[in-house]
Amino acid sequence: PIVRAIRKAEPAVVNIQGNKTVTNTGTNGVSTVQEVNGMGTGVIIDRRGLIITNYHVVDAVQKIEVTLADGTSTIANLINYDPETDLAMIKIN
Repeated sequence: PIVRAIRKAEPAVVNIQGNKTVTNTGTNGVSTVQEVNGMGTGVIIDRRGLIITNYHVVDAVQKIEVTLADGTSTIANLINYDPETDLAMIKIN
């Protein structure tokens, strides 16, 4: 039953990628700016293209790229988020 459930849900699982700029302050007080590549996963929750993911995956990301189970990629928009629960909702067309 578990394997059947996973196979049924698999098409709804997506890969999320994005770049963001992070400022790090060293112990010497000098700040450096670094471009960071991030990656995470999400789940499509309805036919309108709404996806639930973790907030830290999309936090401060300028361009959220989503790859679907069939390998196609598209850009998502951040719809809403809650840093306290580390949840975010993004949308693809």
